[in-house]
Amino acid sequence: MLLVLASPMVEGASLFHPTDGVRATLAVAADDDSGLDAYFEAYAKFEQMVAEATSATPPDMPRITEPAAAEVIAILSDSKRFLTQSNFRLEHLDKVSNMCGTANKISMTYVMFDLKNHVDVGADPAAVTVQVMNVMGRNSYTFQGELKLLGPFLYRCLARQIPVMTEFISKLKPEELTDVRLAGLQRVRKGILQTIAGTILFAVDESSEESYRAAILQALAENASQYISLLSIPERQQILTLIASAQPNAPSFARKHLATISAAMSDTSCTGLCAY
Repeated sequence: MLLVLASPMVEGASLFHPTDGVRATLAVAADDDSGLDAYFEAYAKFEQMVAEATSATPPDMPRITEPAAAEVIAILSDSKRFLTQSNFRLEHLDKVSNMCGTANKISMTYVMFDLKNHVDVGADPAAVTVQVMNVMGRNSYTFQGELKLLGPFLYRCLARQIPVMTEFISKLKPEELTDVRLAGLQRVRKGILQTIAGTILFAVDESSEESYRAAILQALAENASQYISLLSIPERQQILTLIASAQPNAPSFARKHLATISAAMSDTSCTGLCAY
């Protein structure tokens, strides 16, 4: 089983362009106090490492067994520094969205590594899909050490983005809440739902190391109460049904986290982005 890291906020965030009223609030970000510059500086180093590693013979990716790469990956996965200790406000929306998008891009760079050499683009779509999934599955296994650090950061980043997005939406005038924006919100919601569902299935997949699965599931459980503000009541019920089916086969380390997620998804209140 493969954990596919969805990019729910990346596409959706591009549809939440500032209105005149919100733009005035964002203007104060010119004197940025988000503390995220170090993250993007580390990402620039990571990109250079990827370029060097993928052009080597044989091609590879930055590995945590390499001191320089391990140092950069440690920065890019530092939730305490960039997420826990940060007090994001509306003026930080663009940077937070970019950080979450970058975190997703990093994980997918590992998952999609060397894709072009293992996919026959001339094959029928069904065959191509199988080939792509095989590559993603193999890479998710090969790069467990890196994804075990990077994946949880992405999950926590997406959760921290939700309150800022909620504030953005709440400040829109009725005429500014367009069909385009609502469609973008639906894509965000669908991406989050797929991410949560994939994580639950991943938790019972014994082909991956227990520590990897535990790290991902813990990150989701820690932030489940934040994710529910985005999901509709029927979508929460879908998650509850999936958890119920996964529980009998869940390893002991996963049961507490699944129970936490289940408790969060049992909330039937619909506030925040759920209301849209």
